[in-house]
Amino acid sequence: MGSVTSATVAAAAAAANTEKASGTGSGAFDQDSFLKILVAQLSNQDPLNPLDQNEFIAQMAQFTQVEQTLKLNENLEALGNTLRFSSSLLVGAHVQYAGEDGQIATGTIQAVLFEKDAVRVRMADGTECPLDSISTVF
Repeated sequence: MGSVTSATVAAAAAAANTEKASGTGSGAFDQDSFLKILVAQLSNQDPLNPLDQNEFIAQMAQFTQVEQTLKLNENLEALGNTLRFSSSLLVGAHVQYAGEDGQIATGTIQAVLFEKDAVRVRMADGTECPLDSISTVF
């Protein structure tokens, strides 16, 4: 099994170098990387001492898990974009919200501000607050 391990390490390094050279890699272990490692492992195994069937099944289960995780991430990103878009429908709505000082205030939303990791709203009077501080929409 020593050659399988060294082949796996070599394949992982090659996959990482390919991602870095192409500039497309995010540093994350993706589906293509997993497949490259699995193919390298299978093609470099000792024919007299092949990979244990249980290990192979476990690796295929890991592959399925990686694929499902990638799909889940795509779906969550799409959902996040939908939620961000739907928050823009609040423009013109009269709302009740908690101000920065913790006091309850009311106002009319003039704009929705999409920041990197948050959504904020700007009231007609210029006050800004996080979207999640809104408690009531009238």
